[in-house]
Amino acid sequence: ERVAAEKAEQERVAAEKAAADKAEKAELERVASEKAAAEKAEQEKIAAVKAEQERVAAEKAAAEKAEQERIAAEKAEQERIAAERAEQEKIAALPQNTVDVAVIGGGVSGLTAARSLKKKNPKLNIQILEKAATLGGRVNSDVTSTGFTLDRGFAVFIDSYPESKKLLNIPKLKLQPFQPGAFVVTSEGWKDGKALGGDSGPIKISRVADPLR
Repeated sequence: ERVAAEKAEQERVAAEKAAADKAEKAELERVASEKAAAEKAEQEKIAAVKAEQERVAAEKAAAEKAEQERIAAEKAEQERIAAERAEQEKIAALPQNTVDVAVIGGGVSGLTAARSLKKKNPKLNIQILEKAATLGGRVNSDVTSTGFTLDRGFAVFIDSYPESKKLLNIPKLKLQPFQPGAFVVTSEGWKDGKALGGDSGPIKISRVADPLR
């Protein structure tokens, strides 16, 4: 009976100890869970504050951009109005000449029309209005900084057209025949007005049409 009583007492103590250990473990787990929840809540709070700051900053940047665009639009509108006013004043300051015929455009068609009208009625007061600094339209040439002379209009002119013979001073145009075909050289293959290389040179000049055809 004594041995049995001692054994029962030992089992009771062991049971109490196991219960105490279990309770302690549960308490530690509860504390750890609460700590993790608190840390997560703090992180979410920090993230929310950061997101709010970014939202406010984005709204501020958008408002500033919109204000800058509004100011730029107002400035552009003011400049447009000022330019229109200046143009109107410029037009108003022009001599108010009265003309019988105003020809719009000083190209070949405009010049031909003016010439024909003047020939039919020499008393007509004809005025040609051309926005460019020179007359002729596409019948003109430009010299580039690298020495090329480039025609604006057609590169080929047939001098046997009857109307062309009537209207144009063909000898003064100094027309020259050339074989059909063309060569192309890149900007790297041209220096100081001279081609670098050729078909067999270090920089190949591409043929885009066969002169024999």
